[in-house]
Amino acid sequence: MKVGISACSDGQLKEWEKQNEELETILYEQGIEATFAKHIYAKKDGYSGTNGTASEKS
Repeated sequence: MKVGISACSDGQLKEWEKQNEELETILYEQGIEATFAKHIYAKKDGYSGTNGTASEKS
């Protein structure tokens, strides 16, 4: 089985990377392959998958 892990528009904090690695291990041990989104972690201004500002997105 495979699952995808992503974040909402407000990306996850980079500091959470270790917890995501632990989650991946736990899922793997249960026979589940986890794939994390390319843009799961927050970038500039806290938005996931972007490098712009909130005003640029409006």
